[in-house]
Amino acid sequence: MAILTCMDPRVGPDFVPGFERVTSIIRNAGGVVTDDVVRSLMVSNEFFGVKEFLIINHTDCAMLKFTDPELQGRLGKKYGKEAGAMKFYSFSSLEQNVKDQVQKVKSHPVVPKDIMVYGLIYDVETRELSRPST
Repeated sequence: MAILTCMDPRVGPDFVPGFERVTSIIRNAGGVVTDDVVRSLMVSNEFFGVKEFLIINHTDCAMLKFTDPELQGRLGKKYGKEAGAMKFYSFSSLEQNVKDQVQKVKSHPVVPKDIMVYGLIYDVETRELSRPST
């Protein structure tokens, strides 16, 4: 199994049931699927035999607390540099983001259709995993 999750230190490998099956843990802000994430997932698949991809987002994520334009403007003012072209992939719904990221992986042309891809939400207060509502 390969896991994509957030870089937030409150989200650690100790909460994942069956962690002994995890081959790769990929982290970025928000647990967002980018080309680099797909690259890492496919290396895990091709060279380590990974057949399951799990995407875990979490409650109280910083990516829920701003929009891309807000952060771009904030950084521009703070550092005097244009940040308008930079994508941060903020999101306003945790459940929808998990669903969107799962769909991005499933629909990516290089990801084999026999790879199991699913998503979960980790509650940072209760330390419980749940599925996004349907």
